[in-house]
Amino acid sequence: MKRTSRDYLRICLFIACLGGVSCQKQPRAEFTPNPTNSNPVAIIGEAVITADMLRAQLQQRFPPPRNQPLSLEQKQAVLDTWIRTESLYARARATGFDQSPELQTQIKNLVVTRFLENRLPGTSVEVTDEAVAAWYQTNQARFAQPASARGAILLIAVPANASADKRAEARQRAEAIWNEARTPAGETDFSRLVARFSDDQASRYRGGDVGWHSAGSTSLHHAVRDALLALERETDMAPLVETERGFYIVKLLERRAAAHQPLAQVQKTIRYEVSREYTRQAERAFYDQLKQGLNIRINQELLESINLPPTAPATPPGLPGVRTAHLRNASPTDPGQVHFGVANARLHDRLRNGAQAIDPSQTHSGAADVRRQ
Repeated sequence: MKRTSRDYLRICLFIACLGGVSCQKQPRAEFTPNPTNSNPVAIIGEAVITADMLRAQLQQRFPPPRNQPLSLEQKQAVLDTWIRTESLYARARATGFDQSPELQTQIKNLVVTRFLENRLPGTSVEVTDEAVAAWYQTNQARFAQPASARGAILLIAVPANASADKRAEARQRAEAIWNEARTPAGETDFSRLVARFSDDQASRYRGGDVGWHSAGSTSLHHAVRDALLALERETDMAPLVETERGFYIVKLLERRAAAHQPLAQVQKTIRYEVSREYTRQAERAFYDQLKQGLNIRINQELLESINLPPTAPATPPGLPGVRTAHLRNASPTDPGQVHFGVANARLHDRLRNGAQAIDPSQTHSGAADVRRQ
């Protein structure tokens, strides 16, 4: 068919109209319902947010009581947050971020935790009085209370580097105080003697009271503890006890014979223990049931061969200016470094003790003093 000039004009006008429409500003895309969801509010890739889902999220975000209906801005804010989350999740999955081993482990742990919360049977079994009594009889050793004693001490301390004469003088002084403590006045006012003479600062202003102790207690020197436990009558005093720290005067204040805690005193603890045992039994049965039908194999030889390399204990950092820090970093063949370190340590000590001004030349004199020594 032969086209005339009028036909070509019509075709050009039609194409121009199409071009004009395509160049106009495009309006916001209208929502296209997903045929697989009956009532979607938004679609983000493959994710769909239905009206019921949004309603539940709004209920959680704005719990009752509510005095007025939600505004469009409130609903839009919740929806925008949800869309942002879904968009991030979609991009993360597209890049394979969700397949990282660390994230997969976290997801697995979350699934396991929620699965246990949902499937693990609760233990609502009542713990009867008979069960409590039977548990008490079976575990008598747990409620045994060993014989114990409460005592008071008076320490005459002796320096570790004291000479034999100085230690002998300290012994004579301790014996004199021990004899005074055995007098009627000393027995009734032992705390006065402790406050006056004792070198044990922890107990000095408590009348020497060191609390209750039994066999195996470690807060007292074993010789002092054993001397205290050997006493039988209240106000008795042990013979003078000598240790590397000095000389102890030990006085008995109270004694408690070995006994068992009565059932009435511990039944709440026992009931809790029995309840926990019921829980552990239910968990073991649950796990045994879970493992049924699973092909579980353990390479025992490989398991035994797996070890971790030993690690050295961590060394705490030294305090600034401490002599050992300087000496540790100094070479034994470089005495100048040792002198410098000791001199700096002396300066540090003077500063710590409140020196107001220090002549810088003292560092050299300090080093010189060390050299002369």
